[in-house]
Amino acid sequence: MRKKLFVCIICAMMLMLSIPVRADEIQNRQPDYSRNGSITVDIHTSEGTRVPGGTLTAYEVASAVDNEFRYTEAFSGCPVSLSKIGTGKNGEPELSRELAAFAANKGIAGKTVAIDGNGRAVFPDLELGLYLIVQNTPAKGYQVIAPFSVTVPIWDGKELLYDVYANPKPETAKPVVTPPLTPVTPVPPVPVNPSPLLPQTGQLWWPVPLLIAAGAVLLFSGLRAERRRKQAG
Repeated sequence: MRKKLFVCIICAMMLMLSIPVRADEIQNRQPDYSRNGSITVDIHTSEGTRVPGGTLTAYEVASAVDNEFRYTEAFSGCPVSLSKIGTGKNGEPELSRELAAFAANKGIAGKTVAIDGNGRAVFPDLELGLYLIVQNTPAKGYQVIAPFSVTVPIWDGKELLYDVYANPKPETAKPVVTPPLTPVTPVPPVPVNPSPLLPQTGQLWWPVPLLIAAGAVLLFSGLRAERRRKQAG
């Protein structure tokens, strides 16, 4: 079963690309392990507009040995089964998403290249195997493309191709929506005491003149009484 895994994965990749192929056709063709291959990624929109800028990183996930894939040393602890290729949702292999998460968590180093002015990135001189392509830096105005896996070589329905081409379609970046500011309710000012002489205790001002007058009368009466007492003595 394991010796047929390499052939099965190539079949799965062809199903993802909607290329009809019979399993017996691939089984009769063995890859040339003395050859190296390459991966060329052309990034353009659904309308055909090329998207330059950003970077892509390629990870060698598994090597092709004796008609089967074997995890490289960097991915040796990966719990993902290679037979899961092509089983993801919305056309994106679940394998690719899980492998990308594993590589990020383990800090695995890949080969990063810049996307040129024509929206192209090339990974040359690759040994046969399974590769994961991840975009960490997108082009300006676009979201990162979803991770995807590529086999080298790949079956095109007629022959094994050692120079593989991929054409992912990026999505336009969604605008950042700033939530409206919440209005601040103004705090009413604290009333200031109109007089620094009297605290705000509820006391009224009108008795003050009366008290002053009464005091003056008492003082005048006292002085007059004192003067009479001296005259009488």
